[in-house]
Amino acid sequence: MRTWIIVAEASRAKLFETDNNGADLRMVHEFRHPDSRKKTGDLTSDKPGRAFDSVGRGRHAEEKGDAHVREQQVFAHELAVFLDKARSDKRFDHLMIMAGPRFLGELRQSISIPLKKCVTKEVDKDLAGWVGKKDLKERITELFS
Repeated sequence: MRTWIIVAEASRAKLFETDNNGADLRMVHEFRHPDSRKKTGDLTSDKPGRAFDSVGRGRHAEEKGDAHVREQQVFAHELAVFLDKARSDKRFDHLMIMAGPRFLGELRQSISIPLKKCVTKEVDKDLAGWVGKKDLKERITELFS
């Protein structure tokens, strides 16, 4: 059985696969979402947009919301689409997800029901300091023990 492990944070992710409980771990793909790392001012305009009221002739300012949260949602959706396509192509049987609590929540909201059925383990651990390190593979292998 082929298992995929995605290690993700708001701006990047690494996807690994194994056929042997982590003993033969290899990287499949690396994802980057640089917009999640931009400053808020670079993600938004100076003034909020304007919109017409649904009833009457009035106009009002639209809420800006948190631009970084929107970018995290975009990235989570991109990852979910990639993983769902791979699932439908039968590229893996099981999926493990490692992400910080906030981004894990975004991923949970983005993945489809059929993909959720493939998830065998979720680890809500902030791996921001680990995603770029070589010993990340050791951390992932620990999931299987």
